[in-house]
Amino acid sequence: GYSPLASHSVTDAVKEAFPISFSIAIVAFTLVIVLGVGFGIVAALTNGTFVDKSVVGTALFFYSFPTFAMGLLLYQFVALKWGLVEVPEYVTIEEGGLLGWFKGLLLPALTLALFTAAGYVRMTRAYVLETMSEDYLRTAKAKGLAKGKILWKHTMRAALTPLVTIAGLDFAALLGGAIITESVFNYDGLGKLARDAATTWDLPITVGIVLLLATFVIIANIIVDVLYAVIDPRVKYV
Repeated sequence: GYSPLASHSVTDAVKEAFPISFSIAIVAFTLVIVLGVGFGIVAALTNGTFVDKSVVGTALFFYSFPTFAMGLLLYQFVALKWGLVEVPEYVTIEEGGLLGWFKGLLLPALTLALFTAAGYVRMTRAYVLETMSEDYLRTAKAKGLAKGKILWKHTMRAALTPLVTIAGLDFAALLGGAIITESVFNYDGLGKLARDAATTWDLPITVGIVLLLATFVIIANIIVDVLYAVIDPRVKYV
């Protein structure tokens, strides 16, 4: 389609904004998996202890914190006041290398990741604790298998199945759900493009973004279905 308000085609507008949003989504999704699943496992293994309560309490704090407030705090204090990182600015890998690309995306991605990872902490903890109570795991412990092997080979493979389902949808959500984050950090990605299109009643741009994100949701679901057989030994495709 063609956008009369923007005076260019929808394809050109999406092509220009897509790499920025895709880069933020990749870094944010990586942080979500590392922080959310990692601390969720720690909380499950220390169930009922001070560590468990601290991890869950911190996760609840970030889960209830508004995304725009978190973004403003990180931008104001971490980047501007304390100078711990450079002021966020999108740089392509060709221009700034992999390190420069990552540094420019760290704060926006962290803003998205803290909220989403908080939910993964609670879900991972719940799924791991539920799986650890299964009979086959008690049998594995009785046979004398190492704790590490029980955790990674048996517990996590079963506990990750529902997480993979949510993760596939969350990646698509991160790709198109960064409207507030991109506005706070002034990144010209799909989120900011969608906001501008909505405020100016630019219907062709809005329809193009919706179709693109719907396609990613479908692709993510297909990938998740294929991964089931790889992760969970109880699932087999005939």
